[in-house]
Amino acid sequence: MSESVVVCLEGEIDLAVRGDVEKILDDGVTRALAAGTPLLVDLSQVTFLDSTGLACVVQSVSALRTGGCALRLVEVPAPVLRTLEVVGLDHLVRTA
Repeated sequence: MSESVVVCLEGEIDLAVRGDVEKILDDGVTRALAAGTPLLVDLSQVTFLDSTGLACVVQSVSALRTGGCALRLVEVPAPVLRTLEVVGLDHLVRTA
């Protein structure tokens, strides 16, 4: 299997940075689809994730699935993981 495409998000992921987050994720999706590899989203530097950030992630998952690829969230801080668990997106978290 080819290497994964990795993108990193940082800080507070909310409405104020939506455009930047969409651009980063869209670029990662495009590169992952072109390479036929998973997209890994490194959240190690994320301090907050609201519904806007969750929507961006879901949008990326949908685009990748259409092209036969997957998205995995890695290095997820505990508070962000709790948010993902509450909304049922914790299955996207790569633990190994």
